[in-house]
Amino acid sequence: MGEPGIIRKLNEEVVNRIAAGEIVQRPSNALKELIENSLDAKATNIVITVKAGGLKYLQAILLFQIQDNGTGIRSEDLEIVCERFTTSKLREYEDLKEIATYGFRGEALSSISHIAHLTILTKTAASKCAYKASYENGKLKAAMKPCAGNNGTQITVEDLFYNVIARKKSLRSPTEEYTHIMEVVGGRHNGRRDREKTTETKANPSYMVRVNSDVQKIDKFFPTLNKPNETVTDTDINMDEQNEAVNTKVPDVIVNTESQEVLESSILEEPRNEKDRQEKYKTHTAVDQANLSYIDPKESFKTRTFKYERVETKLTSVKQLRLDVENKCNMNLREILANLIFIACIDCHKSLIQHSTKLYLCDTTRFAEELFYETLLYDFQNFGLIKLSSPLPLEELFVLGLSSQDSNWDPELGDMRDMAQQMSELLVGKRNMLYEYFSFEINSNGELLALPLLLDGHTPFMGALPTYLVRLVTEVNWDSEKECFETFSRQTAIFYSQPNPDPNPDSLRSEQWRQEHVLFPAIRRNFLPPTTFVHNGAILQIASLNDLYKVFERC
Repeated sequence: MGEPGIIRKLNEEVVNRIAAGEIVQRPSNALKELIENSLDAKATNIVITVKAGGLKYLQAILLFQIQDNGTGIRSEDLEIVCERFTTSKLREYEDLKEIATYGFRGEALSSISHIAHLTILTKTAASKCAYKASYENGKLKAAMKPCAGNNGTQITVEDLFYNVIARKKSLRSPTEEYTHIMEVVGGRHNGRRDREKTTETKANPSYMVRVNSDVQKIDKFFPTLNKPNETVTDTDINMDEQNEAVNTKVPDVIVNTESQEVLESSILEEPRNEKDRQEKYKTHTAVDQANLSYIDPKESFKTRTFKYERVETKLTSVKQLRLDVENKCNMNLREILANLIFIACIDCHKSLIQHSTKLYLCDTTRFAEELFYETLLYDFQNFGLIKLSSPLPLEELFVLGLSSQDSNWDPELGDMRDMAQQMSELLVGKRNMLYEYFSFEINSNGELLALPLLLDGHTPFMGALPTYLVRLVTEVNWDSEKECFETFSRQTAIFYSQPNPDPNPDSLRSEQWRQEHVLFPAIRRNFLPPTTFVHNGAILQIASLNDLYKVFERC
């Protein structure tokens, strides 16, 4: 056996570096400590600049909107501010009982100074000038220097982990570190969000929709598809001004505490009762003109008036799905999208938008999919109808879907038409539930009559309808209530988000108009973007006016 190792007391510098590595494990940890110091100093404005994900350069500037509001750091304290266990928030152990600050141990600045190049520029309200000092291993590197500066404190951290190579190698790309920093900066704790309110108007245009006539496979079986479809929107044009219907998308209380016993099997098979189902929609027959693409609201309302009351769902599963959407919402990205300016449609899948001085590239298809998914959850039981001009046999649609390249049909599964018949029977068996909750209308003969209207002015690309129906059978979990609503909504959102792939100029102009006047206005109003959009390429910043000023050196 070998000789036992000799136990030695570690050098104080080594101890401090190890301790610093435990407190600050990545740039976001260092930033969190600086933000907490800012808040403890009564900061009302914090500006953060990050380069290379915080690995090269991280700067937090404390500014005060009211001059006598800030404290800064006294010049007499700058000599010891980066030493361990130095703090202005705690004097005796008993003070812990009444501590009211985020930090109190006095280790943050010390830890950062042991693993990075730290510079502090600070000014108190009583001081005539600011003072700047640099630190290394908790000590001043040189005498502090008087300089110009605003009230408050500016802390600059450079070359984080420059002397802790193992820790630096454990970090990944700057993009990932930037994502962690965004989570720290954009996090909401113990906060409340104002409810979004929209009031239903007294009139709403009705649109006639024309199905693409270039889809040869579908036209072969269903020549009626190239006739205009009828879009039915339910609007109360006799609404009492004192009885406004308010749609609250993000309520203060998501799940109603009122107890409710619901049998999942009955929810998935049938609506609550026949009366509810019949009273939900009062549809109408639109004017039948072959070349009509838009109906003037004034003219249409002369001959048709009908009332519609919004249905507030009591299903816990739907409320839980809505809560999942809200919990995953990125508020920084939501602020960008709520104030976006549409710039251009690059193609069917990409668009340019502007927010403030920044230009962003958006994956329009991803945005549309998430928007329609959220619409299916928040407008649950409240959809209008896209009525087809002629019923479409489900069995024939399933044959088209199974014979497409996307289905990867295996002949060993048996006869394709038998499979199509079984698929059709499954949807027919669910038709009452589909109509009650999603306005997806199928008759008892196995014919598709209508699709849900998710967004005024938008109709799904009907060439993808057969594949969509196949995926409803194969990808939707029909046995569990919550999973059923989630998977049905997801597959439907995918179907509605697919653009028309037709490369002809008319189709492209139509897509450009749809993105600018239909899709992005809806995104601006209602969309709750998930945090995954920050790092999955759904939205990318491609230019900043401030950076361009630096490049061209002019305003």
